[in-house]
Amino acid sequence: MSSPCANLYKVKLFWLLSSLFISLFIILSNNGVAAQNDISVTNVGAIVDFNSRIGREQKAAMEIAAESFNNKSNTRKLLIHFRDSEGKPFLAGSAAEELMKEVKVQVIVGMEYWPEAVIVADLVRNQSQVVPVISFGAPLITPPLIQSRWPFLIRMTSDGSTQMKCVADIVAAYKWRRVVVIYEDDGYGGYVGLLGLLSEALQEANAKIEDHLVLPIYSVPEPNFDELKELLKLPTFQSRVFIVLQSSLPTVNNLFEVAKKMGLVGRDSAWIFTECTTSLLAPQGNTDMEGALGIKTYYSESTSYAEFQKEFQAKYAEGYISKPGIYTLRAYDTINVISQAIERMHSNITSTSLQGMITALLSNYKGLSGNMSLKDGEAQLVSPRLRILNVVDGKMNTELNFWRPKVGFSEGLDTNITDVVGKVIWPGNLTRTPKGWAMPSVERPMKIGVPGKNSFSKFVKVESKDNPDENTYDGFCIQIFYKVLSRLNYPLPYEFQADNASYDKLVEKVQNKMYDAVVGDITVRARRMKQVEFTQPYMGSGLSMIVPEVTDEEARWMFMKPFTWQMWVVTGSILVYTMLIVWFLERPTNPNFRGPLMDQIGTAVWFTFSSLFFAHREKVFGNLTRVVFLIWLFVVLILTSSYTANLSSMLTVQRLQPNVTDMQMLVNRSSPVGVDGDSFLYTYMKDIGFKPDNLINLSSEYSYTGNFKNRTISAAFLELPYADVFLNQYCEGYTATTPTLRFGGLSFIFQKGSPIARDFTKAILELLENGEIKKLRNEWLTLEEECSKNSTHQPKSLNLSSFSGLYAICGATSTFCLLLSLAMWMRRFELRDTNEGSASPSDENIWNKTVKIVKFFKLRDLEIPTRAPTFASYVVDLTNPRWGEYSPTSNNPEQPPAFTPAEIECMPVEQSETRLKQHKYLGSCYLCSSSTFYPISPMMLKLKMKKVSPTLEQSRIGKQQKAAMEVAAENLNSQSETHELILHFRDSGRDPFIAAYAAEHLMKEEKEQVIIGMETWQEAVTVADVVKSKNLSDGQVVPVISFAAPTITPPLILRIWPFLIRMGSNVTAQMDCIGDIVSAYYWKRVVTEHRIVLPRLSDSTDPYWDVAEKQFELSNVQSRVFIVLQSSLPTVTGLFKVAKKMGLVGADSAWIITESIASLLDPQGNHDMEGTLGIKTCYDRNTTDASFQKKFRTKYSDEDDSNPGIYALRAYDIISIITKAISTRTTNTSLHESIAERLSNYNDSSGKMQLKGGEVLLDSPRFRIINIVDGKTDKELNIWTPGFGFQKSLVNVSGTYRSSDDVGNVTWPGNITQRPSKGWAMPTDEKKMKIAIPTQSSPFITVPGEDPYDGFCIRLFNMVVGNLSQNFYYSLPHEFHGFNVSFNELIELVYNEVTTSSV
Repeated sequence: MSSPCANLYKVKLFWLLSSLFISLFIILSNNGVAAQNDISVTNVGAIVDFNSRIGREQKAAMEIAAESFNNKSNTRKLLIHFRDSEGKPFLAGSAAEELMKEVKVQVIVGMEYWPEAVIVADLVRNQSQVVPVISFGAPLITPPLIQSRWPFLIRMTSDGSTQMKCVADIVAAYKWRRVVVIYEDDGYGGYVGLLGLLSEALQEANAKIEDHLVLPIYSVPEPNFDELKELLKLPTFQSRVFIVLQSSLPTVNNLFEVAKKMGLVGRDSAWIFTECTTSLLAPQGNTDMEGALGIKTYYSESTSYAEFQKEFQAKYAEGYISKPGIYTLRAYDTINVISQAIERMHSNITSTSLQGMITALLSNYKGLSGNMSLKDGEAQLVSPRLRILNVVDGKMNTELNFWRPKVGFSEGLDTNITDVVGKVIWPGNLTRTPKGWAMPSVERPMKIGVPGKNSFSKFVKVESKDNPDENTYDGFCIQIFYKVLSRLNYPLPYEFQADNASYDKLVEKVQNKMYDAVVGDITVRARRMKQVEFTQPYMGSGLSMIVPEVTDEEARWMFMKPFTWQMWVVTGSILVYTMLIVWFLERPTNPNFRGPLMDQIGTAVWFTFSSLFFAHREKVFGNLTRVVFLIWLFVVLILTSSYTANLSSMLTVQRLQPNVTDMQMLVNRSSPVGVDGDSFLYTYMKDIGFKPDNLINLSSEYSYTGNFKNRTISAAFLELPYADVFLNQYCEGYTATTPTLRFGGLSFIFQKGSPIARDFTKAILELLENGEIKKLRNEWLTLEEECSKNSTHQPKSLNLSSFSGLYAICGATSTFCLLLSLAMWMRRFELRDTNEGSASPSDENIWNKTVKIVKFFKLRDLEIPTRAPTFASYVVDLTNPRWGEYSPTSNNPEQPPAFTPAEIECMPVEQSETRLKQHKYLGSCYLCSSSTFYPISPMMLKLKMKKVSPTLEQSRIGKQQKAAMEVAAENLNSQSETHELILHFRDSGRDPFIAAYAAEHLMKEEKEQVIIGMETWQEAVTVADVVKSKNLSDGQVVPVISFAAPTITPPLILRIWPFLIRMGSNVTAQMDCIGDIVSAYYWKRVVTEHRIVLPRLSDSTDPYWDVAEKQFELSNVQSRVFIVLQSSLPTVTGLFKVAKKMGLVGADSAWIITESIASLLDPQGNHDMEGTLGIKTCYDRNTTDASFQKKFRTKYSDEDDSNPGIYALRAYDIISIITKAISTRTTNTSLHESIAERLSNYNDSSGKMQLKGGEVLLDSPRFRIINIVDGKTDKELNIWTPGFGFQKSLVNVSGTYRSSDDVGNVTWPGNITQRPSKGWAMPTDEKKMKIAIPTQSSPFITVPGEDPYDGFCIRLFNMVVGNLSQNFYYSLPHEFHGFNVSFNELIELVYNEVTTSSV
């Protein structure tokens, strides 16, 4: 038992220890609280999509970065508050609002999609305290002044255009010409911009998008992949190059499963993934994806990366070893930047905000994703490098070459530049490059059309059988096809199908994919090249004119043709004049020129004519006569030599008929000509001036000769190959002109982008080079030996017909003289018998009389006169015979009296000088020259018995729609005693988040039954998501009618929002209309491809137009065709003011505005927009209710005499539809069903409409082209209809109708009406066209010393420039610049835009 003292001691000791313990506890507790109070916590809000793999990986990466920072720092802590957006912008906005108000976050990161980032940024901007926002999404095309609108927004993303250029380079490396784009729809149209970037990049690679396939989003309830099969069964595309822009992992896996079953993943197919899909597949893949290519951003796998990868794989384990990709690394780097900014803020004595510190760090930051720099609020890699990956054995881990912008492919990071992707394992283990095309197979052979009707069977010959499958095909073209097949390194199953359609129809059938190709004699033409793909021509082609050779009737008088009739008249006149001068000068002194007058004339005539042949014998006594005669002999020498030479040429060289030597002469004379009506020549001849009545359709080669012989045609026009065949067969009697107009040649045609056409081109070139085609040509087209002999250029022998006329004259003259002489002798014989009295009795027989006459001629001893008697003397002898008194038997013979001419008194005349006129024969040359012809705020509607206070954004279209709906509601309320329509308007300010809040408020507070409005698709989608969640919770369906629609309608959209009805404009049809306008004027470039993006007017104040002007300057484009897709009225007004100031609205510029802008300008215009073309939906004004128009003008009084446009009519119609749906619906029918039933076939003010797939479309949309003249938009041009082009009036068109490409009589900017705008930056006197000239002298170009450039090419260029000024109404100021470089380098100068062109 212890003592009391001992117990007391224990008690004291206990209290002492307890006190010490309590004191120590208090001290330690106070120190702990102090330490805890010294730790600074930074709250970071992270908004990600937990349903996506990229979102989950980013969440894991951010957690690792935060944990790493928290473990290293004792005074600073980073707390991340994650929120799930589910990929919906409205939920992202709601999460951001909750994070800022409830959690008080200092930074918001995440937002993988740009629509989410926009809503969050707008929400943060409207808060009293603005916090930095770092988004992982960015706009594909960065708008200007984005920093002015959201200065706190930083975009941490990859450059989408860089990836698209890499994809385009892959396509170009393998010479693919057509691709199919596949992407999973996000519901907001966010990837449409990516589609535009890819299209632009492919254009530079000489390729285009053949079709696009929009996959349903993977979150669609109960996805049915049979529907995916239907999408992939599209028969419209032949390309087998598939580019997957974006897709979730479940969707892309199912896509390949279906595609492989359908044969789309196999031989000759190619699949390319962008990075967002590649990152999902690495390192795991899919055996169905074997051979696919992927793109991945290259980053260095340093020690830091290895440590992060180890932690990441431990934290993010979903059944496989995942390797973090660029999206994961970027999220990790973002949290690291924030943590470093926090550390620097507290260590920095300056008062730098968190926003400023983050910006300073990102200006030059090196993280796991690479070296980054911040520019205009966007953090991008300094020198991005992409790595090409290949799926091999189901794994996408086979690395190929690198790719860098402006460099291309390389085997290493900075060396060994190459033009190939690498050693690719293609689908189906193909050893060669895939064709990227739906190659024919035995089951599906290539369907080849063959012309069934051919004027010349030697080219294509079809022997038809009762069974078309048994038809036989042969001919020159078919044999070339067989030769080409033998040179292909792959089999090409095919089947021929004879088609009797015209050649233009055959081209259209290939374009419409009815045939894969056409083998035959198809002429390459510029217009056809837009429709189909041509191979290398195997024969040249041109327009040749066939005419008959000179006929025998004309050949008889060939000797008269060396001289013209004027020449013959003048030559005869000179001869007579010379004869008279000689006679006058010689008569006084020369005895030969004396005697009777008739003898003198005869002597003079004989003397002059004999001198023509230098056969005169008379002497010339006078010296003056000798001078005259000397000159005359010289003239005779020249005339006879010229006559002989020209006649020889005419007789030995084939000549055409003089009246058909020229095409224009045939046109002027309206001469009938023969053409092949099945070829393009019939239309071509009409275009160059021939009347249709003068064009004779000749469908067979055998019908030409008959029409020539019966003179039905004066000439026949054939293409050069057919003309050669015709002349080879009918080598006698016909000739052809040298083709003055050349065409592209004869070729085979394939569908656009077909790689088989490229292989055919290569094979045809080889056949041309080795002479195989020449052998086939000799075998099929030149069979006649006779014609081949006559085809030489040796002169042909002269025949009798060439001189028959001359012989006829000579014979007739001799015969006439003989008969005249015999008549004279007979006259003398009769006179002798009479004088002798021995006239023969009348009964004397003929024999005795004949004997006497013969004796008279035989025994007659005549004295030959010393001079030849003249023709006049013969006439005298006929009437009074000179020897009438003489008889050889007379007793007193008397010599015949001397015949002396009578004396003629000659009166002296003054000697006059005779001049020899020189006549120059001018040949006619006919030159045939051919000219080359050559958004509004949403409006919420409520159906209930209640008053309303409407509010609406003050825009012109919005006010018109409000007025139209009020008129429609008033009409219903005035006519109905049981229903009252009350409209509740809300203003969204074009903000999707505000629109969604307005919809949510109307549904909760006002109990709305219908919601309409939403002029932008982003608003419509956000409202639809809100209504969808409300419908699911309440079990009722509230219809949503949107005035907007997605640019590309995603599939299964009704599965997502079955209550959503879209009454938007047909954007596709508008773009097709603009495309036809551009095509009609042969413009090749438009400014939209360079994406001049204007800022919103509300984003800036004074500097706005300076920024707009800077945008134009930075674009640096030559095109002057501007297409304004969308803009507000103040923005477009200022745009044109700036553009006009910069000279972009003037001569040779063209501006096209879409309907949303054209409607803003009606009826007022803008003088700065003079000459602009606009598009407006065409509707029949006669069907518009007159009372509605009157009420509309009264209610909408902002503008004088304003007519309701299509937007107002559509708003009026939708209220009318709702009212009719109310009155007709039954108790078992919902309001949505009743509205849909009405819209299925509705015809009212805005036209006939039909509901299809939840979208209301005009039954036959037509657009009126308008032209702004004098600042007004009331000048209406032609009407455009899809599939039919332009027409002058609003008429119903059939499926076979095709109107012209004529837009109408346009007044262009600069008040130009004579010619269409060039749509190009044309040279001026201040900025002349710079033309490169090679400085090496040649006959074609002469290098000047001090003189200007000269030579054949320079003169030809100057002639063309002069022709442009004369015929095309514009000048071309230019200047030459000499370059001492090769011709290839000259081409590079033009390509690099150092010079404009080269001559």
